[in-house]
Amino acid sequence: MHKNPFQGSVSFDNIGFAWVAIFLVISLEGWSDIMHYTQDAHSFWNWIYFVLLIVIGAFFMINLCLVVIATQFAETKRRETERIRQERKRMQSCASLTSSEQGANASSKNGGNDSVYAALVKMIAHFSRRGKPR
Repeated sequence: MHKNPFQGSVSFDNIGFAWVAIFLVISLEGWSDIMHYTQDAHSFWNWIYFVLLIVIGAFFMINLCLVVIATQFAETKRRETERIRQERKRMQSCASLTSSEQGANASSKNGGNDSVYAALVKMIAHFSRRGKPR
């Protein structure tokens, strides 16, 4: 009685083993051994099936999968970049509003003498309030 190659894991005896064999051929891992075993068991003309499977499966389908992954990565990168830009814009607008309010309050309170010091203290207080857990 003959055993299937690769400890019985590569065969076309059932659908599970057939999918494993087709995956091995598409991934180009040991496909020539599988082709030779199939030719020995069935017919010399099985090489047409394997060549078509490699051309369509390996080159076309793998490239198609890579294109889908690259497109999804580019879309995610675009969304993240846009989100970061909006966050920076929001932070800059908050910072500019805070600094203009601090400058106006300090100049009105102290007559403009120590506005830099007051703005620095208010900025530190603002960031310490933002850092506290809610």
